[in-house]
Amino acid sequence: MSIVVTSEMLQRRTMRGGVYDTIINAKIGNNVSSLARVDPGIHFHKVSAGFKDSEKFIGTDKHDFVFNYIGEIAPGFVAHPIGSYMSNGDQNFVPVTDSNRIKHNIPIVVPTNSPPRINAIFHNQVATLTNAIAADEQNARVGPIKPCTKSSNMNGIDDTIITVTKPLYQVPKDKRSSSTKVNIDDDEPAASSGSSIQLNNQPTIINARVGDMYPCTTLAGYGGPCFNHVSSKTVQLNIRDPEGNLVPPQDTYRWLVPGALILVHATLHIYHMNRTSYYQLTASSIQIIDKGDIIPPVPTVLELPSRNGNVLNSSNVDRSTVVNFTGLMNGNASSTETSSTSAAGPSQAKRSFDVLVELDEQDVHLDYSDDIEMGVPDEKQKKASGKKAKKGGI
Repeated sequence: MSIVVTSEMLQRRTMRGGVYDTIINAKIGNNVSSLARVDPGIHFHKVSAGFKDSEKFIGTDKHDFVFNYIGEIAPGFVAHPIGSYMSNGDQNFVPVTDSNRIKHNIPIVVPTNSPPRINAIFHNQVATLTNAIAADEQNARVGPIKPCTKSSNMNGIDDTIITVTKPLYQVPKDKRSSSTKVNIDDDEPAASSGSSIQLNNQPTIINARVGDMYPCTTLAGYGGPCFNHVSSKTVQLNIRDPEGNLVPPQDTYRWLVPGALILVHATLHIYHMNRTSYYQLTASSIQIIDKGDIIPPVPTVLELPSRNGNVLNSSNVDRSTVVNFTGLMNGNASSTETSSTSAAGPSQAKRSFDVLVELDEQDVHLDYSDDIEMGVPDEKQKKASGKKAKKGGI
């Protein structure tokens, strides 16, 4: 499967002053904390994470190192409420419960038809990760390594960064969790129960915040025999549209689609289980720089798998900034926090770029489907030596 590429997308990204030129001129994904600009052992290093047998990467300030990086969502990804859940073994399928931490595993590749500078940025992002992993291999914990980079073809060279979201569902810590206001001008009244809104009539959410919770039934495709939640709610993740507005959980599938150009802020952890080391990049924020032109189908409720246990997808300081990319394209650069949400799907905002700049800083990491509690897929280990590109492209 390949990315859906339209002439409109190519024009807004590749024209002079378009999306790619804007990325380069604004040094997006190419600043001092960008994955492409940092090196293991110099800008970040590994320490114990204090959780079981796990480790994390911190910066010189002793805080979790928050890498930022850019890329395009790869073909085949679907943002379904089941996430990347895999039931253990080949026995009867085990439905999702409150104890499961369901996440999306998002494969990120080099942007389509991008200029040499952006190709170099993406190459260096992968190189930073492979170099960090190679350094760990030399320090020798016995056993295989499952990296957060993969190869999309048979040449064995890693060209894909796997990024894991935070959990899609959580159990509220108390029954009196906070409520989110809705637009009082809507014709249909919102439900008055608890911490969430009855979204059957889809009232416009206002003043939403990261961490707000809503009924799981808000999500298209949720329900059926694959889910056995009792107290869980779906969570507002820090996913934003090109204008910097939060994307409501029920609209995630419209925005996180193959071909979407995204900016990610993430931390990197290593989980050691069963003599295997799993590298995981967990996104603290995802911002859409430019929409993908694919129109995704509305997710549908899944049936139980018929033969095996697999369901396939149909810093203590948050240093990420919210960027108004539409304003940036119009010459009104801004980086501001916003609490509003994007009530509609992807907009038609124009943007693109075409200039060369230097690479700048930060790292990303992979996640193997809600870590380990649901079983990590056994896949062939891929390795790639990562030499960073020189200035001016590869």
